[in-house]
Amino acid sequence: MLTTKSLSAFLAVVREGSITKASHTLHLTQPAVSVAISKLEADVGFPLFSRHGGKLSLTEEGVIFHRAVESAVGGIQELGSLARELSRGAGRTLRLFSMSSALNDIIPLAMPAFWERFPSATVSIESRRGSDLNEWGLGRRFDLGIIMLPSGQSKEVISTYINTEAYELDSIGDTPAIVIMQRGHRLEAQDEIDFRHLENERLIAMRPNSNIRHWLDLQFAEAGVRLKPALESATMTSAAHFASCGLGVTIADPFSLRAIPNRDVSIRPLRAPIGFTFSFAIPKERPRSPLTLHLMHAVRERSRHLFEEFQPEHP
Repeated sequence: MLTTKSLSAFLAVVREGSITKASHTLHLTQPAVSVAISKLEADVGFPLFSRHGGKLSLTEEGVIFHRAVESAVGGIQELGSLARELSRGAGRTLRLFSMSSALNDIIPLAMPAFWERFPSATVSIESRRGSDLNEWGLGRRFDLGIIMLPSGQSKEVISTYINTEAYELDSIGDTPAIVIMQRGHRLEAQDEIDFRHLENERLIAMRPNSNIRHWLDLQFAEAGVRLKPALESATMTSAAHFASCGLGVTIADPFSLRAIPNRDVSIRPLRAPIGFTFSFAIPKERPRSPLTLHLMHAVRERSRHLFEEFQPEHP
């Protein structure tokens, strides 16, 4: 039976021209190399070398066999190189879906740790509306999602925002809801803001077709206040920016505030039992690849301090 050990000894003897030199190259004893060559000749059923005056030369069969061995061993070495590259993520793309304002903070923290393990991998990021999530999942077009949902909701309520039959949700962290306004706004006088404070304000809200807008509509209705937006935005980040420009006030998550270039704003906690949960959304029909698992770990570990920073202080 041909073995890697005997084939390596054969190639070394041909390359070095003698068993003695081959033994030095292989860090083996001369008898060990001689035994490997003898065993290989017994396995193939013909002599590989002819010996004349202490010199070795390949037989006619040995020349043909040497070409085949070189090709085969070269292929094995290429497979080894390919395996090493694959373990580093070469040629592999992780498709990440995000509807979260946290993306601009979390990804820069997580990617260095991810690339330490998979330096040759590519992460392709799609930022889309939450309403696109179910469509993308059914088409198996992404490996991992980072989404934002209202916190403290039952499974039945959550299932109205996302198809929980198609996705497994894995929480990353929670943040409170805050009210963002331009510095000097009259609501600065309030230590906390409730929905009634917002009733006569120029409110910047999400578009009506967004999950978060639907949820806020319900919260305003339960408080007996009608949500009357003066401006509607596609993202919380844009809404926070518009508020910082003095166009009105908005309810947002703290990540949206961090995205404002010029933070000459005031924030107040929203006096309401609401907040936001940031979660991974993993398509159930797609196996969790090593790339997916490692990015999840990197996101969770590297963003932990952000979620701790956002928690309100209790006296």
